[in-house]
Amino acid sequence: MLQISVLREESANVIERLSVKNFDAKAIIEQVLLLDENRRRIQTELDNNLFKQNTLAKQIGDLFKSGKKSEADELKVEAGIFAGDGDRFAEESFVNA
Repeated sequence: MLQISVLREESANVIERLSVKNFDAKAIIEQVLLLDENRRRIQTELDNNLFKQNTLAKQIGDLFKSGKKSEADELKVEAGIFAGDGDRFAEESFVNA
């Protein structure tokens, strides 16, 4: 089985070696690399949004502790925006698969 890292780094060599076995893998490998690139992009966006959500959750907790309920409620609305992104990223990754 080929590792995705090998396909990324040595795709030309893999295509050449598979052609020896009379297997035209160019289109398949290009599709796999495109899907991998998309998955990595989505994962990066998801990680960034989770970081923002965790940061906001910490800020909200600190505001509640200090008695600033109105400011905390404003941040809760902002944090809610990021909460739905995980589902959107999951959907996007399956749609593009």
